[in-house]
Amino acid sequence: MQRDSTNQTAFIIIIAILAVIYESLSTIYSFLPPLFGLTILALFYRPKESTFYLLLFYLLLFESDHMLITLSTLLFAWIIIKIIMPFIEEIIACKICLHTISIALSYFGFFMLSSLFSFIWGINTGMHYDYLALLYFVVVETLFSVILL
Repeated sequence: MQRDSTNQTAFIIIIAILAVIYESLSTIYSFLPPLFGLTILALFYRPKESTFYLLLFYLLLFESDHMLITLSTLLFAWIIIKIIMPFIEEIIACKICLHTISIALSYFGFFMLSSLFSFIWGINTGMHYDYLALLYFVVVETLFSVILL
């Protein structure tokens, strides 16, 4: 039996609205992780086309909400997904370990890339997290990934 396309479209619209609300709340309340690592991890598992575009939308929303350099999250996601993660996946067989490394690499790697852009071009990139907050985000999102994925 085939799913009704209007139900699927309505579901995607509802998820997009919830993504906008959650990203706004994660900016206001610092204890909510922005789900950046989970978004990169979900993109790594090659989702369906509609989910893929929704995840790209969330990355762009994250980028604009935190005043980051335009398309820097997409560039970073491409580097992680196409270059680094396949190499790590060959070495590590443990799925939970792979999720933890992927999420940690997403946050700390993007923080370092943002700092590099800030150093090279002398601009404020908007990433003002300390390492303790990033570590908190990694732990919370790893727990989410174990439960959800």
